Amino acid sequence: MTHGYGDEPHEIEWDAERAEASGWEDLVNAAPAWFAEKHSTATWRVGDAVGFGYDDPPNPLFNRVIGLGVLGPATDEALAEAIKPWVGAGRTFVIHASDDNASAKLAPLLEARGLQRSRTWAKLVRGAVPAPVAPPSIRVEVVGREQAATFAEMTAGLAGLPDIAPWIEATAPWLHWILPVAGIVAVIGVAKWVQRRQVASS
Repeated sequence: MTHGYGDEPHEIEWDAERAEASGWEDLVNAAPAWFAEKHSTATWRVGDAVGFGYDDPPNPLFNRVIGLGVLGPATDEALAEAIKPWVGAGRTFVIHASDDNASAKLAPLLEARGLQRSRTWAKLVRGAVPAPVAPPSIRVEVVGREQAATFAEMTAGLAGLPDIAPWIEATAPWLHWILPVAGIVAVIGVAKWVQRRQVASS
C-alpha cells in the first residue's frame, strides 16, 4: 500500500510514480527548441506531480498529469492547477489515478469536473535482484548517437507518430534508451481519467 502525499513512508508505488513522472519531464524538456515551439511542448509541477503537454497533433499520450495524490496533493485546488494549461485548449488529456492508493481521493474531484474514467495504465515493478541472463536470441544495446536516427525512425513509426522522430533522435544520445534488438518488454495498473474535449473554466 502507498501512503499519500505528505505521509511517510512512501513505498514502491511512490517510487514507480516518481520514476515515470521524472522520466517524462526529462523527455519533454529534451525536445529541440524548434520542435518545442512547433508542437507547444511544456512541463509543469504541482508538488512533485508532473504535467506535460503537446499539440499538433494533440495526442493524449503526451498530454498527461502523473502523481497527483502520491507525489502531489489530491485536492480540488491542486487539480485545478494541474489542468490549467489545458483550459479552453480543446485537447484530450489524461490524469493518472489509482483506486488502491491515496490518489483514489481524486476520483470524486475528477468526476465533478466531468472527466471520464478510461482504461488502466500498466506499470511493471521488479526488485533489485540481478536481472536474468538474456538468451542468445536477444541482444541488448544502449542507443548512442550513431544509432539515434534509426532508433527514432523505428520508434516513431511503431507509435504511428512519424512527426516525433526528430524529438526522439535528439534525446537518444543522453537519455540512454535501451533497445532489445529482438523481443519487447511491456511496461501495476492505474486508471486513467480523461477529459475528451476541453476543461471548463472554474
